[in-house]
Amino acid sequence: MKKTYFWTYFWVIAVFILIAQVIPGILAGLYVQFQQIPFNLAIAYAALTGSVLALIIICYLLRNEIKATKPFLRGKDLLWGITSLFGLLVFQMTAALIIQAVINSELKSENTEFIVSLVKSAPLLMLSVALIGPILEEIVFRKVIFGSLRKFLGVPFAAVISSLLFAVAHGELSFLPVYFGMGLILALIYQKSGRIAVPIIAHCSMNLLVMIAQIYAPNPL
Repeated sequence: MKKTYFWTYFWVIAVFILIAQVIPGILAGLYVQFQQIPFNLAIAYAALTGSVLALIIICYLLRNEIKATKPFLRGKDLLWGITSLFGLLVFQMTAALIIQAVINSELKSENTEFIVSLVKSAPLLMLSVALIGPILEEIVFRKVIFGSLRKFLGVPFAAVISSLLFAVAHGELSFLPVYFGMGLILALIYQKSGRIAVPIIAHCSMNLLVMIAQIYAPNPL
């Protein structure tokens, strides 16, 4: 990897961690203390602020690569993304059912339930959950981490490492296998399509469908 790319990718990861992950927690505390707004609403506003700011900075850092990708979205990219969405949904449901059978208990994602409560408090947060967040994650975990590691370790090892980091970043031990498997699928999609737009479309669409299902059908039969 060229030295220029190394430092660019280093700052992309740093911005993602600091601005999209760490700073929102600080902002939420400030919102509660100085704006006197409910805690859930403060977290929602802070998360949206952090994700938007992080995406702007990361797009600036990657501006040369973005300019070189013309067009960014093609018709077949959209088809690839929608097709991949069904693969992700099938895997997610199958993996959840298998884990539930193994632990003999209903598998619930506290992370998803918390995000749903935030979206209900501040519907605008759906923009971050279903669009900005997935875009950031695909840029960081697939384009930057997976894309860089595969040059040195090969595709299989790069996919495993990037997917493990992707799973750990979601912070749910019980759902670690699910997030890990999804990371592998998204890495494979990126590898096969050669276009970061494809896993972005699949990831955004999946998050949107999951949120809609959780909000409007929280207790499906």
